[in-house]
Amino acid sequence: MTEQERITPDVTSVTIGEGADVYGSDGEKWGRVAAVGAKYLTIAEGILGQREYYLPINLVACGDDDRVELTVPLEEAKVQAMDEEPADEPIYTDSEKIPEHEMETAAVPTPAENTRAE
Repeated sequence: MTEQERITPDVTSVTIGEGADVYGSDGEKWGRVAAVGAKYLTIAEGILGQREYYLPINLVACGDDDRVELTVPLEEAKVQAMDEEPADEPIYTDSEKIPEHEMETAAVPTPAENTRAE
C-alpha cells in the first residue's frame, strides 16, 4: 500500500444544494432537500414541505445543487428515513480519550539561505 492510499479515504465528495430535488433509484421524485447535515439530509415532502424526513447521507448515490439521486428506490428510502430529527452523535464518547500527538517542527530555510551568491 502506498503512502497516498493510506492517507486518502475511500470516500467520494458530493456537494448537495438545499432545494435540490430528491429521486429514488427508480426515478420516482420524493421531495426536495430542506437541509444538509453531516450524517443526514432533511427531505421536505409536498409542495409546501408539509412533512419532513431525515435520510442517512449514505443512501445518496450522487447529487449536485439541482438533483439528488439515491441508491435505493423511493419506497425503500422512506422506510429507512426517520420522522424525527436524529440526535447528534459525538465523535468521541466519554470513555474514549482524544489521542494526543507530539508536534514536530521542520527545519525551514530562511530566504537568505536559499539565495546563491552570483
